[in-house]
Amino acid sequence: LPLEVVLNVITCSLPSNLDTILPASHPTTKLLLSFSLVCQETRRLAQRYLRKHCFYIDKARRLSSILLQIPKRPELRNVDSLYLSPFGATLDDQPTAFWSRELLLYTYKVLKRLVITFPFKTLYLEHDHLNIRRILYEGLANLETIEEFVSVQDELGLHDNLYLGLPLWAHWPNLRRLALCGICPNPAFWHDIAQVPALENVVLTEP
Repeated sequence: LPLEVVLNVITCSLPSNLDTILPASHPTTKLLLSFSLVCQETRRLAQRYLRKHCFYIDKARRLSSILLQIPKRPELRNVDSLYLSPFGATLDDQPTAFWSRELLLYTYKVLKRLVITFPFKTLYLEHDHLNIRRILYEGLANLETIEEFVSVQDELGLHDNLYLGLPLWAHWPNLRRLALCGICPNPAFWHDIAQVPALENVVLTEP
């Protein structure tokens, strides 16, 4: 087949919703991985789509593997969409917290869309002797280009004035969409939300 047709096949394999983040087991992810091994032109396009649609990190081992590759493959920093769920049954895992912060610090200049699933209810603040929440706060607060943030599991334990005197989203001037789970909004919450200049949509759900 002509190269133009092959490249069109790659593009047509993408999900219709361009914001979709695909897991490693998805057929489209496997197809893109296959095309990344065919030739230079298909590799360039497939890898671009893999970075956009397939950064689905649901295990600490996968997160560690990506971090080890970044020094040799700096293009992995250019991720604009990320699903991050590396913790197991508990948040009380300092290495995974450090790895999560490191990945966010690698990608903070380009990351626009982040979905997290962190088990915050497994580690309350008074029991956080390893400063897990502070480590995660430091990584998330640096996301200067973030436009969409979704926290899927448990109440986001980083939304109040725990550390730097500011709610997490006060560091995100470009934030347009915010979705949180398990938040009990009070007047202070809405006051802080109102200060985010670009915010268009807020979705609050119960688990």
